[in-house]
Amino acid sequence: MSEEKFKPRKFRSLVNERGLDDGGCASFVFETDVLVKGKIYTQADPSSYCENSYARKSPPFFVDDISCSRDIANALRNGIIEEIFD
Repeated sequence: MSEEKFKPRKFRSLVNERGLDDGGCASFVFETDVLVKGKIYTQADPSSYCENSYARKSPPFFVDDISCSRDIANALRNGIIEEIFD
């Protein structure tokens, strides 16, 4: 990463999205909010991820409510989020 300070981008969810989460226990699966309409999400700072992890090598991403990495460009293109400019 360059010497310049990382400035996270902010996004607002345009959808209510539901998903399934096993809570780390395959025998206990429940429905959970994945994205919440109107909620603000922030691009994850890539410097906080291991150099060898998938997240580090993926396109710029934000983290949803069940801690999954979401591709920012894809989410913008599909109208799932909108970028907030300060």
